[in-house]
Amino acid sequence: MLIRRPGQAWHALQSVLHDERALQTLLVQSPGLLPSSGPGELAVAANFRAGPNASVDLLGVGADGRIALVECGRQDGPARRPMGGSGLGVAAALWRAPYDEFDRAFAVRAGAPLAERVAAAAKAGGVTWDEATFQQAVSDNLSSGQFQLILAVDNVSDEVRRVVAYLNSGVRGGLSVVALGLRYLAEEGIEILIPTIYRGDSAPGEASLLATPNNAAPPESTPAPAAPVAVTAPAAVAAPAPAVPPSPTPAAAPANPNPAPAAVAAPARPAPAPVGGQGEPALFAALEANCLPPAVDAVRRLYHIARDKGRELQWGQGEHPAVTAVFDVGGRPVGVWSCYTDLKPSFVVNFEWLAPHVPPERLQQLADRLGQLPSVPERLTGLAEAGYRRRLALAVNAVLAQPGAADVIASAINELLDPAASAIPAAAGGPSPPPGAKPSS
Repeated sequence: MLIRRPGQAWHALQSVLHDERALQTLLVQSPGLLPSSGPGELAVAANFRAGPNASVDLLGVGADGRIALVECGRQDGPARRPMGGSGLGVAAALWRAPYDEFDRAFAVRAGAPLAERVAAAAKAGGVTWDEATFQQAVSDNLSSGQFQLILAVDNVSDEVRRVVAYLNSGVRGGLSVVALGLRYLAEEGIEILIPTIYRGDSAPGEASLLATPNNAAPPESTPAPAAPVAVTAPAAVAAPAPAVPPSPTPAAAPANPNPAPAAVAAPARPAPAPVGGQGEPALFAALEANCLPPAVDAVRRLYHIARDKGRELQWGQGEHPAVTAVFDVGGRPVGVWSCYTDLKPSFVVNFEWLAPHVPPERLQQLADRLGQLPSVPERLTGLAEAGYRRRLALAVNAVLAQPGAADVIASAINELLDPAASAIPAAAGGPSPPPGAKPSS
């Protein structure tokens, strides 16, 4: 796609979906893009984990009890990801799982009970909803293994088409599969999204790119009668980051020597065992390779606080190490902050996940405390007006390398979690608060 502004030559728009975490973030923020037939939008939980080691980028549940498993992965470029395996692993783990365990696993990732999130989505969409009927429908789908697998990719490649066609040929009754292609381009604050869908229901050897839901543009392979959907991301939203927890790509649970049959892994206070290129050594090796030493030290201090005083650490499974610090907030597990180490390492304060559990005045107090850090106040613009449903992304090198940044963040989070407690003191010999910082009240 080419674009020309007055006084400029024609040039190509740049793709901004540089990894699967960006795909995941896009769908967490706009679940209406997911091609799931049924009433209303899906209530989604990111990095959903089931069984001892099965995980998927997103899990969505509709008001009618339908369950969608969403895998995100790039198909263009060197970081190409095979598709379908993670979703099938989660489907197998959820098959015949009890509703209560499914609900508990969803709440760990979404920060709220399943029924609460689905009821809110149904209300927003004007959909009639009954909790008892809903729970029975979910239980029936779990019992029969009735799931939809959505493969969200930047490009619906031939390999993805073959996977979709094969799985839809009747390999497993009750499983339906669809590929969602998301071509996402951006330049100077303008974002253009061109979705396509492939269901594998064409003649052998043919591609079937079907029209997407009401809010999506026509497929790329046919002339578009209307302009593609354009969206603009608010300044305080981290370009790549999901619902509890982040990573932007899923985390795996620790192995259980005596797992209950077909049961969803219950939340545990010990940190899950990291997998692949994840874990504390990989996280800090990636930060040390790309960040200033003071910035790495700041992240390390916040990480140690979360490891020692939080509920658990949730690790990513993507190409770049990532971690989310989960704390108990009002008796609920919530991913308070996340750290990503991709092209631009970032420390993300997850206001969006805190909003359902923390009064607005305390969220504003958290914003005010973080606003003591250089360059942060302007990023907080519009946060309150958005109901705090955004994530505040802080560049590790630009913000956390500042003297006293870790102290400000640690004190702000401690005050949020326990308003009656005094701020966490600076470590002996540690950096002093940044110049001009306001004293904590």
